[in-house]
Amino acid sequence: MMSSPSQTQSQSNSSSVISDSNESRRVSGFKNKTFKVLLGATMTIQFFHLLPNFRSLHHLRDQLQDNVDNVHQQQQYKLQQEEGISFAVAGFPKCGTTFLLQMLGQHPEIVMPQTEFCDLVKKDGVNRTRLLLQDMMKQSSPKPLKYGIKCPAMVRDTNAIETLTKMSDDTRLIVGLRHPVLFFASFYNFRVWGHYKFNHTTPILSPFKLTDGSEKTFHNAHVAHARFDNFLMQLAKVPLSKSELHRMLNSDNVWKKRISPNPFQIFIYTDDQLQHGNTSQFARDLQHFLGLETPLPDLNSEPRANDGSSRPTFPETINICDAKFERIRSKLLQHGKESSKWISEKFIESKDVTVSDKKFFIESLRTWGDDPCALVTT
Repeated sequence: MMSSPSQTQSQSNSSSVISDSNESRRVSGFKNKTFKVLLGATMTIQFFHLLPNFRSLHHLRDQLQDNVDNVHQQQQYKLQQEEGISFAVAGFPKCGTTFLLQMLGQHPEIVMPQTEFCDLVKKDGVNRTRLLLQDMMKQSSPKPLKYGIKCPAMVRDTNAIETLTKMSDDTRLIVGLRHPVLFFASFYNFRVWGHYKFNHTTPILSPFKLTDGSEKTFHNAHVAHARFDNFLMQLAKVPLSKSELHRMLNSDNVWKKRISPNPFQIFIYTDDQLQHGNTSQFARDLQHFLGLETPLPDLNSEPRANDGSSRPTFPETINICDAKFERIRSKLLQHGKESSKWISEKFIESKDVTVSDKKFFIESLRTWGDDPCALVTT
């Protein structure tokens, strides 16, 4: 029996209402999920008047609420293409990110620039990333392709994370860590090398001017950069206590921190796992995390990239094990103990965080309180 025009119109209106209702529930569900992730952090500032940094916490409370309220608005900015950025090698610098870039960039199911792409942190980051994505999508393959980027500053500067949330809900983040003493030494010497290679005119700052209490960095090289936990807290993957929130906001005067809620899954690793851990399992777990059909190569068969071993040295190049740097090492070891405890006991327990060979990962983090220079024989 054919439906009358009035019945057809009624059915159409009903379908529209159902569609609108489903969309409303979908957005509402996303907002509720985001709010629950932030609930712990939000509750911690209900008594913000009891803490010394009133203005910072008051501002953060308003920002948290704005982030929740703007979820629907962010959905309107989703990239119009069928695919978004599939994954990002998101940090930290000098933690094997270039090695992963080169290895992943050779995979037959992956398209990614062979240099860093950090335009996401800029005001027009969405448009810049769209143009990059459009260019990558010109490549064809018999298998579905994954589109990746490398930007080791993403976890520190979460403007990049927020840019990605406007484009996709499905981007996956790969985050690398390293022993804080080795991280600082490698990053500082890398900046010294870059100073000469690119003929920078700004002065090379002494490592002693890059310690806690200093607001200056040497192209983002600073002792406070080794507080990985403070930057990971920004990703809103676990509820934060009052003390954790206070520490994130006030641990240094170098980088402003903020909560940047996102729906992304995170694969976290230590630099040790690229060399000394179960590298075969690591490759399999990363393959699964990225949704690749073709296996990744054995990590031990891949040459280490950008590790600094072949770079020339300069008068400002440091040997972090020299006695004169003992105070800096002591501060970095303190950071390491506190960071490793929070990451191993709290962050990796999030359902949004994946760890390969969890036992080895935790054992690696436990060494962050041990001075690697004590193992050096002279």
